[in-house]
Amino acid sequence: MGKSFVFLQKINVPQAAFFFCCLIVAGMLTTNFFRILSSIGNAGLLLTALVSLAQQNNVSNLRKYPYFLGFIIIYLVHLLGFMQPEISSMKDLQRDLVMKLPLLILPFAFAVLPAISRPKLNQLFYLFVVCVFLGSVYSTGYYLNNFEAVNEQYIHSQVMKTPTNHVRYSLMVAFAVLVGYRLWLKGFFVFGDWERKLLLFITVWLFVFLHILAVRSGLVAFYAVAALGLAFDFFFRRQYLRSFVAGIGLLLALLAAFYTLPTFYNKFFLTIADVNRVSDEDSAHDYSITGRVYSYKVAMAVFEENPVIGVGIGNLDKELGEKYTRLFPEILERGHLLPHNQYLFDLVAFGIVGLLIFLIGFYYPLFRFAGRFEPLFLFHYLIITLSCMFESTLETQVGLMYSILFILLPLWYFKANPAQKETWQNGTFFAPKSL
Repeated sequence: MGKSFVFLQKINVPQAAFFFCCLIVAGMLTTNFFRILSSIGNAGLLLTALVSLAQQNNVSNLRKYPYFLGFIIIYLVHLLGFMQPEISSMKDLQRDLVMKLPLLILPFAFAVLPAISRPKLNQLFYLFVVCVFLGSVYSTGYYLNNFEAVNEQYIHSQVMKTPTNHVRYSLMVAFAVLVGYRLWLKGFFVFGDWERKLLLFITVWLFVFLHILAVRSGLVAFYAVAALGLAFDFFFRRQYLRSFVAGIGLLLALLAAFYTLPTFYNKFFLTIADVNRVSDEDSAHDYSITGRVYSYKVAMAVFEENPVIGVGIGNLDKELGEKYTRLFPEILERGHLLPHNQYLFDLVAFGIVGLLIFLIGFYYPLFRFAGRFEPLFLFHYLIITLSCMFESTLETQVGLMYSILFILLPLWYFKANPAQKETWQNGTFFAPKSL
């Protein structure tokens, strides 16, 4: 027993935690090749947190940092699915609880572990940008080798191969552009000053690749964040010329993408055709926007019958399927979708009570730290919020991991409560101060 205690005392907890976070970041972008990598990272981070508890007996951190607890409470809401009077699919409920385990593991681990330093946090962001870049190289290589076939796919609501789910990956690309730009703006590097030029190249390339990939979720998220950031710099920081020029540059980028990139061009006209087919039930099988609209209608019909506590995850497929059959019989089973809106998904599954708990638990950290000038923290929250309006973002392993990781990493850093160097009064989102 004594030898085991001595061994635990020798473990370098901060280094181990950083290593397992690196595995989680890399694992999010390799699910098509090495799906277990993120799970290894989660398990390792949990073990590291337990070692930290053994070393310091700091379980009081869970009470000291309550902004981590909201995510754990969200998991408990899912766990209450066992309380439903009838459960039509225990398998669905069990699969959901296993997939949502990061809601328990990551907040617990980051609450218990010693706070991460700013350089280490930036290194994790840097690793994320590099991994997204490598994924873009893979996708671009596939695209160039199958140029005509991929361009044709974009006419039929399909996209090029990506290292993970294309919708979640597009959000990561959008966020990586913002992360890369912020790191470049701050002059961040790990090995040498030459990296700053490399980081600028990677950031510019990912901006171009975002348009080549041409997935609506990532494009909408990026341009919404960029517009709000530039508006802040323009109206509140009075960076008139720089913000105006940057805004014009983004508009010109959209025009250039439309006239030069076949994937972007095809996706643009596919979107128009998709919107025009919303009234055609049969189009729900092949057109994503049309499918979303009908998923919303069916979800609201289920919610109206179960408004307070919802139907539960274990009954969700059954209830939605029955409503599809009754309300829209022309839509076959392959066109039956879960609600493509995270808030609506939670409303149907857990009712008004569950949705309120989700909103409080998920957004409390944002309001708790809104006074800090932490652009990447704010940018990520905005990207995820926009995504949740059009996708059930947290209902896939990759979507859940990406969403909560880049909320929890800054919270892990905030534990150290470092002196605030920038505030809403003197910070800028995009305008370089040195220019």
